[in-house]
Amino acid sequence: MMEGFSFYIVDIEERNLLVKDPAETSIHDDEMRAKHELNANLVLRGLWRYIRAHFAVWYCPDDDWSVTYAYNMNEPCEIEDTWVYLAHYWRYYNVQAGLS
Repeated sequence: MMEGFSFYIVDIEERNLLVKDPAETSIHDDEMRAKHELNANLVLRGLWRYIRAHFAVWYCPDDDWSVTYAYNMNEPCEIEDTWVYLAHYWRYYNVQAGLS
């Protein structure tokens, strides 16, 4: 069963992982956390492992990271349409715009 696509954006300087889920744009943090916590932790652990393996001289601390969930960026879409929204996020996401 397909559960759709979400966008995970890493900000190393701010130690933050931003999660954009186009199918769930208006649910509460606890529901978003329940849906995305496992994947968010996998993304962060993979990031740290990759950095340590390939950029040994670059220090990237693995403590004090936060996960932020973006809300109200669009009307919730159908699971089957999440890939279209993901392509839009990829094309138009601007780090300076914050959680837009």
